[in-house]
Amino acid sequence: MKNLYLFLFLFLCGACSNLDKKGVLDEELSKTPILSACFDSLLSEVRNMPSRDRIAYMIKISHRNEKAIDGVKKQEQLLMEVLPLSSSQKRKEILFQLVKVCSRLDRFGISDANLKGFKWIEMLEANHSLSQKEEWQVNEMKALLLNERGNQDEFLPIWYKLLKQYREADRPEDVGKCLLTIANHFIMLEDYENALPLYKEAYQLALEHKSIELQQVSGIMLIKYLCGAGYYSESLEYYNKIKPEIAFNPSMQNEVVKSYMELNKPDSARIYLAARLLSERGDKIVLNCMMAETYIPEGQEDSAFVFLDRAMKSYKEKAKNYQKQGKEAILPNCFLSPCYLFADLLWKKVRFNKQVNII
Repeated sequence: MKNLYLFLFLFLCGACSNLDKKGVLDEELSKTPILSACFDSLLSEVRNMPSRDRIAYMIKISHRNEKAIDGVKKQEQLLMEVLPLSSSQKRKEILFQLVKVCSRLDRFGISDANLKGFKWIEMLEANHSLSQKEEWQVNEMKALLLNERGNQDEFLPIWYKLLKQYREADRPEDVGKCLLTIANHFIMLEDYENALPLYKEAYQLALEHKSIELQQVSGIMLIKYLCGAGYYSESLEYYNKIKPEIAFNPSMQNEVVKSYMELNKPDSARIYLAARLLSERGDKIVLNCMMAETYIPEGQEDSAFVFLDRAMKSYKEKAKNYQKQGKEAILPNCFLSPCYLFADLLWKKVRFNKQVNII
């Protein structure tokens, strides 16, 4: 009996030791740069493991969010290494990961990545039984690859089909994703007529299902592109509807100011910009330049000069900090428009005053 207890004790100690080793290896593989010699040393440990563990580790490595092309290529190479060793279920998982890796390589501009991605998709569809969720996944990946290839005739029908299926399955999150993807595609084609109703539907869906992320993305898109299409009042209506934390998003500040100015509401534009400056959430150089530009159409050169001067002071402070770090500061593009308009205003004023003096 004692021997049995001793055996069980030793067995449990061994199991715990193996778990500890795997935990340490997991941590090291997750934080060690994939292109380093240290990572290759860890890989040699993985390659000496039984096939099941080796496959699991290679799949885990393929999920890492690598930023460099060579890092993504290495992920592809490691998946290819274990593909012949895998069982049917694991092979399906590896093929899914290979498609995702190829899609990322395609975005990097690797010439054959697109064709490889389609090859893995064909293998998935031909050799594996896919659940409804997996079918949706495959179709989304196929659509992304078609889009990268520039094949618009096939890209849109897949997304519209997915949109219909997600609606029928009552999957609001996926419906929102489809609406945004299709709308973004129409924006790329400068087709506001088809894009705007989709953004509006996505925004309404976000309100109904209390999806803050979808509300933020669709709301910002509506403010930007309603303004771009000349619907200034409607653009501001959506701006006034959205939550305060979204309202200060810098990606739409140009459109908010432009809408106010186009509607001859410069005071409203200034209130918006002043709130941005006080909150210190935006770039002071950009905001002061924009503030200066609101005074120029009214011929208020003194006020315009005050804000241009503030923008220049902010730029000089930034330039000093850059110099301390050994970096070169470049005058931002935001100065171009207000400085040109300001100079034009001064020139017109001088010319007008000369004419008055002659008379």
